[in-house]
Amino acid sequence: MRLVNPCAATAPIGNGFEGRTDELTYTGTADGQFLRVWGNIMGVEPTTGMYSAILTDMSSGVTATKNSTIADGAATMPATFGWWWDGISLAKGAHVTIPCRGWFSDEDWRVMQALDVVCFARDTAAY
Repeated sequence: MRLVNPCAATAPIGNGFEGRTDELTYTGTADGQFLRVWGNIMGVEPTTGMYSAILTDMSSGVTATKNSTIADGAATMPATFGWWWDGISLAKGAHVTIPCRGWFSDEDWRVMQALDVVCFARDTAAY
């Protein structure tokens, strides 16, 4: 089985984030700075499946927005909530690195949950 992450490459994802950006690491320079984790990653808006992102080097002050969840080093959100206005919020001085983010179909997501994986590499991963 091959699972494909159809999202754009994991380039810096500032999307209007006003804090400091160092490659894939984001640091808040004021409280409540909003980081759109999944904005602009696909050409069309999915209505099923899950968005996911790996979070590393995460400090305190990194919180999920209303439709997303942060747990076990990952941020997730059902695609049915939309793709642009959700993500994470950073407090002043809080930082996070996001090396991988993507969208996966319901079937792919079930496999990923069974394997305890929340985000594959940009192109494909075989299982």
